[in-house]
Amino acid sequence: MIRVRKMERRDVPSVCWVVQAAYEFLADEQGYSRKQRRRLLEERCSPEWVGPQFLRWRSFVAVSGRRVVGALAVNGADIEELFVHPEEHRHGIGTRLFLKAEEVIADDGHPHLIVRTTGYAVPFYEGMGARVIGKERVTCGPLVGWQCTVLSKDITKKRRRARPVASPEPPRDPHAT
Repeated sequence: MIRVRKMERRDVPSVCWVVQAAYEFLADEQGYSRKQRRRLLEERCSPEWVGPQFLRWRSFVAVSGRRVVGALAVNGADIEELFVHPEEHRHGIGTRLFLKAEEVIADDGHPHLIVRTTGYAVPFYEGMGARVIGKERVTCGPLVGWQCTVLSKDITKKRRRARPVASPEPPRDPHAT
């Protein structure tokens, strides 16, 4: 059983493990250079980066049993980070995290969510109903110069609206037939 909960400081080492496994998988999948791979693993998988990065945003973890298997970070209308440990792909974890992002972003009043990805995850996001709206160049970090795909999804229907309070029924007349 997978549950999604708010990320806590104690989750940082586990999220580092998930991020590292995801970047190693992506490096192989997308053909990152040795230098890019090394920089990603050194810069983006350490507690010194993961902790401040994730904890400054609204972040959540997916937990299977007692093990963190995925992580999500939302900033305004943007999904900043969404990682699933590669051994856990195709088990619904990414879907659960994406739906959590939709909920959080919609509850904050945003009509659309935005996500940027370097390519591998585009089919996943399209399967979740997002559509490609453009391309951008990565401007900082280990993948500077790479092109990323920008996707958006209309989530106006996801917004939780206060349920109307039902009017109480008038008291029954005990003498009525």
